[in-house]
Amino acid sequence: IYGGYSDVYKSTNGGSTWSNMGVDGRGAMAIGTSNSSRVYASSGTTIYMSDDAAATWTNVSAGLPGISISYITVNPDNSFEVYVTLDGYTAGQKVYRSLNAGTTWTNISGTLPNVPANCIAFQDNNSSPANAVYVGTDIGIFYRDANHTDWVPFRNGLPTVPVYDL
Repeated sequence: IYGGYSDVYKSTNGGSTWSNMGVDGRGAMAIGTSNSSRVYASSGTTIYMSDDAAATWTNVSAGLPGISISYITVNPDNSFEVYVTLDGYTAGQKVYRSLNAGTTWTNISGTLPNVPANCIAFQDNNSSPANAVYVGTDIGIFYRDANHTDWVPFRNGLPTVPVYDL
């Protein structure tokens, strides 16, 4: 198990002992389920990726706009596909996706409203529809998949409130 604090900590014995893995992880963390050795951790505007269960880290922040990272999610079927949400009120800079473990990033913010994007979740639905992603913002949830060219509100009876976890 992993825990993020001023550094990333790892336990291989159910939490009896912890090892400091040497990178700041107080912002957000995610682990690739298709490859549990691939770990992502962030602090502020910086995101790191490890391919070896947190033994070594690579800064993969290049290509992101320098806005605080609020959340990370990984495609459960492909740990190279990672998404981050960004905090703050910078229009058009809310969600970024990488298909190569953070080597390059693509802005997929579309027309999301100019409010903080607080969290993101990838729906593992065996590609039907492909790339189904939900974003929690200060004014509710938005949805996008491979069949949509932009985000759509996901209300379904939900209130218009800040969403911090999905």
